[in-house]
Amino acid sequence: MVKYSQVNAPSCYPTTVFVVNSSRGTPGEDAGVNPLFNGRSVPVLVLIGVILFLIIVMTIVGNIFVILAPSVNRRLRNVTGLFIVSLAVADLLLGIVVLPFSAILEVWRCWPFGAVLCNLYVSCDVMFCTASILNLFGISIDRYVAITDPMAYHQRLTRGKALLIINLMWVVSLFISFLPLHLGWNTGDGSVQNYEDPTKCGLESNKMYSLIDGIMLFFLPLTVMCSLYLRILMIARKQARTINSQTCALQPARRVLRENGHTSSRGESSTSASTRAHSSRNHDLAARNHAVVDEHKATKMLATIMGCFVICWVPYFSIFTFIRVFEGAVVPKTLEMVVLWLGYVNSMLNPLLYAALNSEFRRAFRKLLKWTRLSAFRADSNVTQLELSTTSTPRQGTTNMSVRNGSVVPPMYVEVHAPDIIEQGSEVERDY
Repeated sequence: MVKYSQVNAPSCYPTTVFVVNSSRGTPGEDAGVNPLFNGRSVPVLVLIGVILFLIIVMTIVGNIFVILAPSVNRRLRNVTGLFIVSLAVADLLLGIVVLPFSAILEVWRCWPFGAVLCNLYVSCDVMFCTASILNLFGISIDRYVAITDPMAYHQRLTRGKALLIINLMWVVSLFISFLPLHLGWNTGDGSVQNYEDPTKCGLESNKMYSLIDGIMLFFLPLTVMCSLYLRILMIARKQARTINSQTCALQPARRVLRENGHTSSRGESSTSASTRAHSSRNHDLAARNHAVVDEHKATKMLATIMGCFVICWVPYFSIFTFIRVFEGAVVPKTLEMVVLWLGYVNSMLNPLLYAALNSEFRRAFRKLLKWTRLSAFRADSNVTQLELSTTSTPRQGTTNMSVRNGSVVPPMYVEVHAPDIIEQGSEVERDY
């Protein structure tokens, strides 16, 4: 049976009485305790507030761009992109639902919203962090399949299977985060947390809950992910050596093809049947090598993201998991704040890593920024989009009329296009 403690808890708004020293004309020590300061000066609080505000804004804006990126770049509409978008959704929800309350709690050091909202806030925090871990776990499996068998990758892991895995991960995150906290499984006496003192909001944990949650949901998946990426690294190095040797072998064949094309006489075929067959094999080999290289580049980016996740979250989960093993151990409030917000910073860093390591995301972000600026310009302009699209400057040396399919086309219909809307699918370079 779930127990709810009913006590008269203190308020976040205590009455503060200042004693004035009339002889010196300066205020003396306050009789109460103002929770807004907690021994910290106003400049320190302002600095903390500004830093936390920037983290929240960058987290929200950056992950919105990641979620919208596949809509403007079709190369991101793949299975790996689905996992990346799911990870960005978890980071975005963390920035919208959790981080503002975490910032208020950190600056104020008091929770003014009651126990019910506190438990919802803590549950959402656990849920989104768990979803991030599981999405990274899914990404590591996706990369392992892509590297070990790149040619059969799209048959083995389809979009339907990826969507099923993503939905399953979110359902698991939902049950793991809400059930234990609202049923009192994480407290020592079985009562629901934060009801005894609603002004204090945090995640309570007993020894069993800390070990199960930390080991099963963080350290065990982390170990599997590290093992998979270590295996991927070994396979990638082997494939890279194979690609280098095959590339060197293709150079003489390309020279032969060029020579055959130049020495063939008029009316004769430029290449023989055997040469064409050899050219087709070389083309297939080059396409296969190009696909492997693309998978290696994507794996490098995602391995960097996972490494950043490890650096950001290992300190927090180490303290959370093993602090309960030592009876009477107390974590300083400042250290708790640093390791918690270090984990939150990971949600802000992911979009920056995408932009720094992946040219496709850079192209998508540039298109989104251009579209945003263009939308603002069009909102201030009195010229309609139809007028903009149907107005063009005639090229030098051309007439005002054009012929299309044997009929004359009026000049107002010449060069009608929308480059910001039509997907540029002919791009072939990938400079990750």
